[in-house]
Amino acid sequence: MGSGQKCCPTSGSMPPPNFPWLRSQGRSSPGMFHPDFKELLSIFENRKVKYLLIGGYAVSLHSQPRTTKDLDILVSSDPRNAKALYDALLEFGAPLQELQPRDFAKPTLFFRMGRAPLVVDVLAEIPGVKFGKAWKKRIEVEIDPDSGLKASVISRDDLIATKLASARSQDLADVAALRHGEDSIAKAKRKGAKPRRKGKGRD
Repeated sequence: MGSGQKCCPTSGSMPPPNFPWLRSQGRSSPGMFHPDFKELLSIFENRKVKYLLIGGYAVSLHSQPRTTKDLDILVSSDPRNAKALYDALLEFGAPLQELQPRDFAKPTLFFRMGRAPLVVDVLAEIPGVKFGKAWKKRIEVEIDPDSGLKASVISRDDLIATKLASARSQDLADVAALRHGEDSIAKAKRKGAKPRRKGKGRD
């Protein structure tokens, strides 16, 4: 995915044009995730990394397509998960020069790798949401029907909470889209449609 770097938090995330939308069955549209992203998340799954997709990809999964510049990932910074994350990134081939597992156990963690439009940002903190509580409310979405690979995604409510806490113009636009999507799902339920099931995975 190109070069990587460890740096301070930036202004956040924005997801490629004509981005496909997750319907309401806990499954992403074909082609939604680049093969590199699928490979990374597959390694996370195998290494039992506790993570949540946030940012633009999460907005697109919950509501409607929008452009984004990166794949934003929130992770637990507890030491065990930090080691699993470090090993997963090492296996993926991430540039980890001068970094150690303990660096991924810091709440201030911000790690970036890749080049646009294939950029991955890994964070341990986001405004308005604590990882532990968000992890319990996560949903799981199938992102590769061939392998059955699933991704852990922040819940709609927690995504709205962090967007409101950030309160940038794009965040507020995302909140409006998320709430509109929530209204659409509620209407579908009243008409007898099956709601999306909450995913089950690592405790």
